[in-house]
Amino acid sequence: MHLTIIPGLRVFLEVIEAGSVRAAATRLARTPAAVRQNLRAFETAAGMDLLSRRGREIVVTPQGLRYGALAREGLEIIAAAAARLRPAVERVLSVATTPLLASNWLIPRLADFERRHPGLEVEIGINAAYENLGVDGGPACAIRFGAGDWPGMASTLLFRHAAVAVAAPRFMRMHDVRSLEDLKRLPLLTSRLQPVSWQAWLQAAGVEVRDPLDIRLMETGNHALGGAFAGLGVTLIGTAFVNRAIAEGRLQQLLGATHSVGKGWYFVRPKGASEDVKAMSDWLVRQAHLAGLR
Repeated sequence: MHLTIIPGLRVFLEVIEAGSVRAAATRLARTPAAVRQNLRAFETAAGMDLLSRRGREIVVTPQGLRYGALAREGLEIIAAAAARLRPAVERVLSVATTPLLASNWLIPRLADFERRHPGLEVEIGINAAYENLGVDGGPACAIRFGAGDWPGMASTLLFRHAAVAVAAPRFMRMHDVRSLEDLKRLPLLTSRLQPVSWQAWLQAAGVEVRDPLDIRLMETGNHALGGAFAGLGVTLIGTAFVNRAIAEGRLQQLLGATHSVGKGWYFVRPKGASEDVKAMSDWLVRQAHLAGLR
């Protein structure tokens, strides 16, 4: 029997459990006609009589019910085998950071850490204040932005924050952006936690700002970045978070201008932290090296 039968099996089992095609269609968020078509294709692939017609209604035959019971047993065996092969989670390491860094730098890399450390599960906490770090019930460690001087904590620099202005390529074409001077007439996206203001960035780039800028304030850096992707304006963001999007052509860096704010992203943990925390620190430093950020 070919594996193409598997998608239809789900529909078939849903009809058995729901008791009718119409009820199964509601559960599956499909039309009854689509479910009937799936059932007919499934029965043909199975090569046996699993269904009968009573007027316009399709019902499962006694043979179909036996088939369904055996199929469920088989699926349960597969699920049990997968559970045995999956590494057991023995420990949980909680890491606090910002939504921007979590979504655009940390989470895309986490599978590598968990592969290297089976039995250790990483739990990401979005906590910009980093309260209760190392205290029972609080995160064990954090990745935070600053100068690296947090009292009572050990910190390791991962990478400096170099701010670049980015926008969607279609936005650049639509607004005919040719120079940094053009930014003074465009919507400029920013967030409450933005490490560098548009005024400071433009002045560092040699652009004199006299008139008010069209600043669009958003709640988080992720929102500002999403606005840039959507073509709402230009945003300032660390190169670490958009290098891939720029390389793939989904974002365009404006004229290569970069401004470093003298601060960076640090891995922060209590002094005398656990071996799991030390493992996370070493792995993060290696990831920063591999990304060309150190």
